[in-house]
Amino acid sequence: MEEHTVRTPLALYDNQKKITALLPCENPNVKVTPELREKGDPVYNLHIKVHATVTQLNVQMTTKQLKAEATAKIEDEIRSTFATGMENNVDVYHLEEKMFRSRYADWKQLTRKNAFPLTNKSLGNIQMEVEIRD
Repeated sequence: MEEHTVRTPLALYDNQKKITALLPCENPNVKVTPELREKGDPVYNLHIKVHATVTQLNVQMTTKQLKAEATAKIEDEIRSTFATGMENNVDVYHLEEKMFRSRYADWKQLTRKNAFPLTNKSLGNIQMEVEIRD
């Protein structure tokens, strides 16, 4: 979810940890929408659009299957990276900055209460759009 990412590899694996497909993803477009829950806790919803090209296919799969597996893999990687950051009190995706820039009054209130306002539940919905190109 780096802003300047141009191309990043994505490998899909089967149950035996063997590569089923390689999909380099290009020009990911990430939109972060900060919101506050009823209790005042921050939640950040992500909308990610990515273009992928199949460079290696070791198992016969339909485009629909590739999209579904790529979507699940990307979401899993985002959530696990976020969880690892939370263990170390690190905002790896700079989500707090999104709140600061778009909802300053809410950000100010949050940081008064807590120096690190993110929790494990701060990462909300992740909406993925994976486009497979030939």
